[in-house]
Amino acid sequence: MNDNYLAYMLRLKRSEGQANWRATLENAHSGSVHHFASEEELLLYLMDRLAGSPHAADETPPREGGDGHADLFSG
Repeated sequence: MNDNYLAYMLRLKRSEGQANWRATLENAHSGSVHHFASEEELLLYLMDRLAGSPHAADETPPREGGDGHADLFSG
């Protein structure tokens, strides 16, 4: 993969009465999925990725048996 190109699918959800948005970020190349409890966590992760931080590498394997978003985006 080219280090100068990143592609993600971003899903955002905020339930009624919640202050923060929850997010799911899926790497379009590897299928790895990251969940964030707040906008701040998401933005910090993305800033680390843009800076090339090894701590933000997409090492999470894709989930099997569906897209894994039912827990975050149901109800």
